[in-house]
Parts: sequence; C-alpha cells; structure tokens
Amino acid sequence: MFNTGFKMKFCVKIESIICLLFFLAYADILIAQTRRESEEKILSDLLERLIENQESTVDYTDLQEQVEYHLKHKLDLNKMDRLQLERLLFLEDQQINALLQHRKDFGDYLSMYELQTVDALDERTLYLLSYFVTVESDLNQDHTPFLKKIQKGKHEIIALHENDFQARAGYNPQLKEQGKSYYEGSPYRYVLRYRFNYSNKLSFGYTGEKDMGESFLVAHNKRVLILTHSIFLCATRASGKRLL
Repeated sequence: MFNTGFKMKFCVKIESIICLLFFLAYADILIAQTRRESEEKILSDLLERLIENQESTVDYTDLQEQVEYHLKHKLDLNKMDRLQLERLLFLEDQQINALLQHRKDFGDYLSMYELQTVDALDERTLYLLSYFVTVESDLNQDHTPFLKKIQKGKHEIIALHENDFQARAGYNPQLKEQGKSYYEGSPYRYVLRYRFNYSNKLSFGYTGEKDMGESFLVAHNKRVLILTHSIFLCATRASGKRLL
C-alpha cells in the first residue's frame, strides 16, 4: 500500500477533475480495444497457421471455436496437464514436455516471465502463450476494467458548511485601516469530502477545506475558493498484498 497525504493551498477547478476522470476512462477503453484487436489478430493468424498444417478435411468452424474458447479460458500453468496443453493446438510435443518438466524440476511457475527460461519455447510461441495461459497469482487478480470499477464502486460525497455566529473582533474591516491584524476571509468554514471504494481493492479520496477567516482569491475579476486539501490512494491485490 502506498498511502500519501499532503496539504497545500491551491485553486480548485472542477473542470480539471472532470477532465482527469474522462482521461482515465478513455485510456481504459483504448487498452480494452487494443486487447480485443490483438486477440482478433491472434485468432486470424493462428487459424491460418493451423489450417496449413492440418488435413484438408479439418472443419474450420470447429478450429475457430476451440481457439476462441481457449482465448477466453486461460490455462493455469501450475495446474495444466498434457492433454490441456495439446488442446492449444500450436504447441509441439517437445515444447509440451519442456513446460511440464520445468514445473517438475523447479516447482510452480511464479510468473509468466518464467516461460522465457524454457529453452524449447521460441519468441513466437511465447507470444502466443501470453494469450492462452496464466499463473495462479494472475488468476486471483481482478481484471475488471478501470471504468467498470468506477461504475461498480461506492462513491461518497460529504459537504459541510459551518458558520461562526459569535461576532469576533478579527473580522472587523476597520482593523485593516488601522493597520492591525484581521481576518481577510469570511467567518464561514467549508468542507468537501469525496471517497471511493471498490471491493476494498481500490480506494481513493479527496478532502478540501476552507477554514474560518481564510479568504477567496480574486483572479480575472472572479472570486476563486482556496482550499486546504489532502488526497489519498490505496490499491490492494486480491490476495491481501498491498500494491500502492
């Protein structure tokens, strides 16, 4: 977990926050679209390769259904057996033996990157495997797109306004003319809190506050509220390990 908290004064612009949220959502959509396009290319290239190596009587539709199924249902490298690997169709016997022997010799795969240490796998096969297999730790991760997490998560907004009804000498504007210390702002306190939480895996929040006596900043003939703010971000792996 990486938890950061800091305070500073700045001019709040709601447009900036909205733009940031739209940017994150758009970036997430682009990633998902790129992934879909990559899978479609994999499907096309792999089918072409399989058809060239198969007998002419092979049903193209049946091959396509098999490949599409395995794209959606990845194999766990730490639970796979020979029959499951053979069903991927693009692996040779030597490569299947190497994958199983590596797990037997060194124990469970810790990461997809460990496949690079298996000598029998060339770059093309490693690339294909990245779409069809995974490891248990990867399966435990929540692969919900960021935009969906925002939609499904819990949002809380709290706004607070506090007024000091007791008259205080420090708010008297005549003190300025007399060269004495005085409060430049109003006797009002404003607090805005926003909290987001998604299944205790991703959470972030924002707190903005204007204390009594703090003033508005005048910029371009407009009064802009200056807030003391704090921001936090927390992300947790499904296994309970903290990521940020």
